[in-house]
Amino acid sequence: MSSAYPSTRPKILIAGGGLVGNTLALALAARGLAVTLVEPRTAAPDQCDPADTRHLALAEGSVLALQRLGVWPALAESAGAIRRVEVSRRGAPGQLRLDAAEHGFERFGAVVPAPLLLRALDQKVADCALIEVLTGVRVEYSEAGNQLRRVMLSDGSTREVALLVAADGTDSPLRTGAAIPARVHDYQQSLISCSIRSRRVMPGSAFERLDQDGPLALLPRPDGRMGLVWTMSSGDAQARMADADGAFCAAFQERFGYRLGRLSSPGRRSLWPLRLIYAEQLHADRLVLVGNAAQTIHPIGAQGFNLGLRDALALAQCQAGRDDPGEPAVLAHYESLRRPDREQTLAWTSQLLAMRPGHSLLGPAAGLGLALVDLLPGLQRALVERAMGMAVLPWLPEAA
Repeated sequence: MSSAYPSTRPKILIAGGGLVGNTLALALAARGLAVTLVEPRTAAPDQCDPADTRHLALAEGSVLALQRLGVWPALAESAGAIRRVEVSRRGAPGQLRLDAAEHGFERFGAVVPAPLLLRALDQKVADCALIEVLTGVRVEYSEAGNQLRRVMLSDGSTREVALLVAADGTDSPLRTGAAIPARVHDYQQSLISCSIRSRRVMPGSAFERLDQDGPLALLPRPDGRMGLVWTMSSGDAQARMADADGAFCAAFQERFGYRLGRLSSPGRRSLWPLRLIYAEQLHADRLVLVGNAAQTIHPIGAQGFNLGLRDALALAQCQAGRDDPGEPAVLAHYESLRRPDREQTLAWTSQLLAMRPGHSLLGPAAGLGLALVDLLPGLQRALVERAMGMAVLPWLPEAA
């Protein structure tokens, strides 16, 4: 089916040039497809947002995808390899220790600062001739027409495209405008992220501690510091953001323990409210959802960006051999590809939350479950393969 607009224009417009929107643009370009990327940010590709101090734990499958897309070389020196993982429950029995070498892998994945990943993606997108980038512009409105979707931009211009991709974040105006229903749950928690120094350095080791107020994590960096992730009630988080450095470290240390010796010198902190947003469907008429617009999940288990990256790869895969990227069969195929991964990942994060001491629906079985996985290699292997994301990668570009 041919499109109803000039073939010289891209048939696909992506609203949102964040982590997933940029990744999708590169994945589509790897398929030889021209795309338009609309991004409200006006920052140059070499500028990072100093207010974003998140550290992203990338599954090895995500690292492989970024390698294939040509993004990884700009990140390799700043990435901290995850070779060992320890999960524990504060004040309760049950511990799990995983070692990549014991399962025949060099690493489970890698940790990268979110602003550096965005900068690397921005630069790669800027260098790609198949991607038209409109910065300082947002999609104000869109409506479906005959074999196209009409898109109105904030600069007053109008585009007609075969497919509009909503990569516009958790509160996605495009999802709302298309009347796509979504499951919403406010965790009434917030996440604090920053870097921190530990007296004892354990390169390649990541730690997650399940506390009744929310999970805490320390993630490896290559510079000897660690990426701190701390979730708690939103009220407590506001108070911790105002703490002096010493008080902040002491409060975190009380919950995390002294596994790494005394913690000190926290870097700039950033605060992120936590909600579950889970779209009940992924497409409307010539519109499709990816990334946080499709699902925003709790950060426990560190699956958010990994899941969104797989959205991008699956949508690019569905375009193979298609002249009309927005035809209903293409979007239905995308939704069917993503359903099992989305449901299983949401279930997994819910199960991890249920293992928190004091708030567990599982009771004593939570600690027993962690201990069994720790002791039984077969159970470990299944968990490792799921966490690495290799088995659920929908598609990979050819190696450069």
